Amino acid sequence: MIGQWAFTDEIATGRCAVVTHNKERTLCANIGASAKYPTSAFEENKAAFMKASIIYSTGFFITSNDECLRKVCDLATEMNKPMAFNIAAVFLMFIAKESVDYCIEHADFVFCNEDEGSQYAEMAGLDKSDRVGCAKLIAKSKKSNQMRPRVVIITQGPDSVIVAEHDPKQPESEPWVCKVDIPKLDKEKIVDTNGCGDAFVGAFLAAQVRGKHIIDCVKDGISMSACVV
Repeated sequence: MIGQWAFTDEIATGRCAVVTHNKERTLCANIGASAKYPTSAFEENKAAFMKASIIYSTGFFITSNDECLRKVCDLATEMNKPMAFNIAAVFLMFIAKESVDYCIEHADFVFCNEDEGSQYAEMAGLDKSDRVGCAKLIAKSKKSNQMRPRVVIITQGPDSVIVAEHDPKQPESEPWVCKVDIPKLDKEKIVDTNGCGDAFVGAFLAAQVRGKHIIDCVKDGISMSACVV
C-alpha cells in the first residue's frame, strides 16, 4: 500500500531488543514515535486503504492510536473490505480487551498464537488449554460484516495450526474446525523463532489474495515461517 509517512518531533524513533535463549525469543520494546501516530494521517491516506485487497493490523496499533484503528475497522466494514486482525500480544487483553474485541468484531480473519489463544480462552471462561474452544468462540462471536465468514487461525509453535470458520448468516451453526500439521524441522536448522509469526501471517494473506483455499493459505504460512525459523 502506498501512502505518506507520519512524522513527530515529540519523541524519538522506537527501539526493540530481541533476547534469544535456547532458540526461543522474547522482545523488549520501546515503541517511541509510533505511539504518536495521528488520526489525521489515516484521513489523509484513506484512498490507499480503499485500493487495498485486504486491510491488516496487529493489536499493537491499539497502543499507537486506538481511535485510528477503530476508524480503519469501521472503514473495512462500510466498504466491504476484507479485514485481518492479529491479537499479537497477551498483555493487550489485560489493558485493552474492549479494543481487541472491537477489532475482532470487524475482522474476517483473526490470528493469534498459543499464548494469546490460551489467555483469551481463560478470560472467556474456558479451560486455558482449550484452544479449539477458543477458536470456535471467536469464530462465532459478533461480526459487523455479514457478507463473509470469519476465519480464526491459532498457531501453536511446532504443534498443529488450529483453523475455525463460521458463517455469520447461520448463527446457530457450529464452526467448521480443522488442524493443519506442521512438518518437523531438524533441530540443527533452527536458529530462533523471531519473526516467524509475522512471516506466517504475511504468507497466509498473500495466498488469500491469490484466491487459494484456506488450508493452502495456512500451508503457505507454515512454509514461510519455517524459512524464517
